[in-house]
Amino acid sequence: MKPLIPVTTQSSDGAFYDENKVTGEEGTIVDAAYMNSMQGAVRSIQSELLTLLGFAGINADGSSTTQLMMALDWRYAKLTGLTQKLDIADIAGIPLPWPQASAPAGWLKCNGQAFDKTLYPRLAALYQSGVLPDLRGEFIRGWDDGRGVDMGRGLMSAQGDAIQNHGHGDMRYSGQAASGGNLPIIDGGGAFSGGGDLIGGISIRAISGGQPRVSSETRPRNVAFNYIVRAA
Repeated sequence: MKPLIPVTTQSSDGAFYDENKVTGEEGTIVDAAYMNSMQGAVRSIQSELLTLLGFAGINADGSSTTQLMMALDWRYAKLTGLTQKLDIADIAGIPLPWPQASAPAGWLKCNGQAFDKTLYPRLAALYQSGVLPDLRGEFIRGWDDGRGVDMGRGLMSAQGDAIQNHGHGDMRYSGQAASGGNLPIIDGGGAFSGGGDLIGGISIRAISGGQPRVSSETRPRNVAFNYIVRAA
C-alpha cells in the first residue's frame, strides 16, 4: 500500500477552499501532481482490498457493499480455527519437559501432588484421582496397548528397573585338564556341569583404563528435566 498522500494544496493550512466572490479569494487550485497522487493512492488501496477478496475466493462485484465484510469473516474464521487448534488449555495433562526448578504460572509439576479438581476440570477429567503422577527421576514409556512387548501394564502404572534374563556361555572340553598350571573350575563332577574339564583353564582379567559405572539401577544416558503439566 502506498504511503500517506502528501499535502500539495497551495493554501497555508493545506485545506481546500471554494472561490469567495465577496472577498475576492480564489478557490484552491487542484493541480496534476495532487490528482496523480490521489489516483495512485486509491489504486493502491483497491489493489490491497482486491487481494483480500481473491484470497477469500470472492470476485469483485461493483454492485455489492458486503464483499469486504465477507472476506474479513473468511479470514477471521481461519484465524479462529487456528487459535482453537492451538488453545493452550487443550494440552492440559500432557507432561512436558521444563528446564527450570519451578513451574511457570499456570502449570503444575508432576511430583505426585494433589490438585483442585474443581479449579482444574480438564486435569480432573484426565487424572480422576486428583493426583498428578510423580515423574521425578522417572522415564516415560509408551503404553503396550496390546502389542505384546510390555504386557500386563495399565496406563499410568509404574515399573521398577530390571535386567533382561540372559546367560553367558563358555568353552569346555571332555577329558583331563591340559598341562599349564591352571586349575579346573569345579562344578559338580568336572570343570563344568557337563562333567568335562577346561583346556588350559580360564583367565579372568580386568581391562585397564576407564571408570566402571555402578549404581542401584540400570539406566541409559540421560538429561534431567522437570516434567510439568498445564493447569486447566
